[in-house]
Amino acid sequence: MHSVTIGKTSGGLPSIGDNVFIGCGACVLENISIGNNVKIGANTVVLKNVTYCR
Repeated sequence: MHSVTIGKTSGGLPSIGDNVFIGCGACVLENISIGNNVKIGANTVVLKNVTYCR
């Protein structure tokens, strides 16, 4: 979606799995891992690993 930020820090880039939806305005930051089939809502800031989503 538009206005999504996937940011690099001194630790490295995030790892994003397959079939991941990232909503408008969301930020995925830090050296984290996003698992497969995850949905990240609009305007969310993700700073920790996400491995499962219902």
